[in-house]
Amino acid sequence: MVSSLLFFSSMIVTGGAASAAYRPFPALLGLSASTSSLILGAIAGGVLAALLHLIWKRLFPVWFEENAEIRFVNSFIVGLGATLIGIVFHFALGIAFPSGSAVRVAQGFLLIGSTLVGLRIGFSLDGPIWRTGEGSQLGAQDRRHRASGGKLLDTSIIIDGRIGS
Repeated sequence: MVSSLLFFSSMIVTGGAASAAYRPFPALLGLSASTSSLILGAIAGGVLAALLHLIWKRLFPVWFEENAEIRFVNSFIVGLGATLIGIVFHFALGIAFPSGSAVRVAQGFLLIGSTLVGLRIGFSLDGPIWRTGEGSQLGAQDRRHRASGGKLLDTSIIIDGRIGS
């Protein structure tokens, strides 16, 4: 509980300080640009901290599931592919329409959306997409299965080399 409170407060302070330093927001409600940037940056930092906390609470139990590492690798691979496709459409959107703030926002949403959709699709796949070695894991399982295939070997047989078929 204390670590969560420390995380939230540090994100609020960091968001407010960074926003006050760069002043991305104009003067609002009779406040100066520095003050309004400080307040809005602190709010943005708090929202970001809340979102990160919710994602962590949802993602943490997944680490202990059976195929977690395979699912994370699949998520990375498919997310990378979706990001590359999103980059292509990002540039195509920039070429097709005249530049403006609406086009830039659409490009950003397209890129972020394609990445998130790719991550989600990859995470939903249970089997490995990419096999690093031709049956490297399956080969080890087969060797173990064949080694315990019904023959009980005495140490004298192993030492003398008298293993018959």
